[in-house]
Amino acid sequence: MSSTAPESPAKDRKLAWPRRWFGAVAVLILIVILPAILLSHWVGPAAALAFPFGFLGGILGAHKASQVTAWRALPILVIGGTLACLTSGTWSWAAVLAALGVVIGVASTAGRIATAMLVGIIVVASPSYRDAHDVMMYAGFLTLGYVVGVIASRFTSAPAYTDPQPFTDLSPVRAGLLCGAVLGLSGALSVVLTEQGGWTKSSWLPLMFLILLEFYVSDPQAGFMIVSRLLGTVAGIAVLVPLLIQLPVPLQLVAFVALIAAGLATSSQHYWLATAFIAAGVVIASSIGGDPTSVGSQRILATFIAFLLLGLIAWGMRWVRVGQKPAAR
Repeated sequence: MSSTAPESPAKDRKLAWPRRWFGAVAVLILIVILPAILLSHWVGPAAALAFPFGFLGGILGAHKASQVTAWRALPILVIGGTLACLTSGTWSWAAVLAALGVVIGVASTAGRIATAMLVGIIVVASPSYRDAHDVMMYAGFLTLGYVVGVIASRFTSAPAYTDPQPFTDLSPVRAGLLCGAVLGLSGALSVVLTEQGGWTKSSWLPLMFLILLEFYVSDPQAGFMIVSRLLGTVAGIAVLVPLLIQLPVPLQLVAFVALIAAGLATSSQHYWLATAFIAAGVVIASSIGGDPTSVGSQRILATFIAFLLLGLIAWGMRWVRVGQKPAAR
């Protein structure tokens, strides 16, 4: 009597990564690239960028917390995104980021950090539009994408995620003021570096700060993830970008999709490698028609400055804590 031997765990692990990579490529094409191409042709570039942003924010926000929390975050997304478009790269933008930081700081004391951070990242990454029509299109399609994403989350599955429980030893007011001050400072430094240092990517510094801040707030001992972010960014830009930037522009776009998909596929096992892939992909896409050396150095410098700003948060936590014990988990 013959029997078929079961697949070995080692073989399953070897097959898992290609499956995740092809799945990530499919998601990027269907959710991000295809809608962006169609909307760019039918409506305009503002809608093409806003809808995928909003959709990803809605579906991830609902999975990271709950649909109720995601719906409550919608006004912050719309108002913050609109103001960020109008003020991006200016001193008023730094004030908008400070106000956003207050909201994020308060949310961190209530156990709603994941959704707040996600919304904050989308707001910070909002492009600069000065024309009223472009701003209205961006705000409208950002809202539409977010609503569709939250609704679509009911029909999709995602890895289980649990927001940190609220801590009663943190003052919401002080946490909001601290986070607002440092996020506003990151925006102010970006304005200075753009005006005086020739930076072309003003959003990268506050963006990197928010990513590192989520690690710290979710787990104050998450030093490994923060160091992995630093090392992965440097490794990806130093090793992968010089090799792939020599390709023709169409192949650079293919490399961008492949690298982002590789980052998504490896994020749960090897975070530093995922960061290397994503950082390289972002720099390659941002360097088309520009100087990859300058863009890459901006990304690395923004990450290290964000690490220093996170040190301000860690130092200020002594002031934020009010001496009570954490809530029971």
